[in-house]
Amino acid sequence: MLDFSLPFLKNHSPSSFLGIDFGTVNVKGVVVDLTDEIPQIIGCGQIAWPEGSFDHGLIKNSPLVVQTLKKLLGELGVPSPNQVIYSLSGVLVHDFTTMAKITRTTSQDPVSESELSDICDRLEDAAGIEAAGQAAWWFGDPGAYLELIGSNISICKLDGYYASSPLGYRGSVLELGLATSFSTSQYLRGLQDISKKLGLKLLTVTSSFNALLKNLKDKDKPQFNALLVDVGGQVTNLGVVIGGGIVACASFPLGDWHFTLALSQALSIDWEKALQIRYNSLDDYSVDPSVVSQTLTRVCRYWACNLDVALESFSGVKKLPHQIIMLGGGKESPEIKAVFSDSRWLKKFPFGQEVEFLNFTFDDLFVRDLTGRLNKQEFLMVSCLAGFGAEFLNSQV
Repeated sequence: MLDFSLPFLKNHSPSSFLGIDFGTVNVKGVVVDLTDEIPQIIGCGQIAWPEGSFDHGLIKNSPLVVQTLKKLLGELGVPSPNQVIYSLSGVLVHDFTTMAKITRTTSQDPVSESELSDICDRLEDAAGIEAAGQAAWWFGDPGAYLELIGSNISICKLDGYYASSPLGYRGSVLELGLATSFSTSQYLRGLQDISKKLGLKLLTVTSSFNALLKNLKDKDKPQFNALLVDVGGQVTNLGVVIGGGIVACASFPLGDWHFTLALSQALSIDWEKALQIRYNSLDDYSVDPSVVSQTLTRVCRYWACNLDVALESFSGVKKLPHQIIMLGGGKESPEIKAVFSDSRWLKKFPFGQEVEFLNFTFDDLFVRDLTGRLNKQEFLMVSCLAGFGAEFLNSQV
């Protein structure tokens, strides 16, 4: 069993914590207050990564990263707690689910905590073996040592019936899916070092998708299925959710930032103007609309090719969920949405039926915004840390 020994709080739960989401272009933070029944975000901020500090999700210059995070803490609007939870994007962490179908020899006895714990330990061991064999493919380093940063039961069926937990129930056939998240030991140790330099106590690390699912999962519908498409700044992350757990994920180094960059270069204009033109918020009659269209189409064609390769890597997924949740800065990109509406492209992959886009906003989160600044797509993923952190800290008491 792989283990990453983080300094968890065992005897009491803090009344607040700091959540930080490591994006590829910006880093965002929220201060979460836990004194109410519903987690409350009382402070937030974001800051762009300086050139040479953080590139495509990788720490390039640790002192510069520390300096940037210190600036972020000053942007929150309230004093920062000294406990922190980090969320990482798909390029830094890999999520997948390990399934097991067990025929119980003691079907007349209720499932006990020790029995369930033993099964989960064995599933974690199996997941660790699979992760070790895939390290080179996932992280580009055949010598990378991977460590488990989180696991939870995402799928549970007893004699064919879904259940939130099998504890205390009798049955002959128990089916479990254990969702796990792995990252590299080197990166995790780097995060611990950064936390110490900031004077922060690192509570835990999670993937952005795992934090999201803690808010998405409908307790009345454990069989929730969806394809998550997070078009970030420099990276697009994909996650296949089956039964409420991520069964496969992939990422590729092309995101919203590249579309704007291509426009800026093609039209010889500054970044802000290119961003406005892309999302039709600027009427500039000196700009040739055909150049805009051709440029965005060209980049989108390249993006779609990368998407093809990523989806083809989900070889173990027989049928892709037809419901798609778009996330990230590129969520509203008409070019990207058009890819999923192209019948010729859809025929390549086993979606089963017509693609349907699900809208996910801040209003869907089990959290209150006391800042008045969070009802924006750009703060959605970091806000998911509020619900995730509250649940995690409750489990540690």
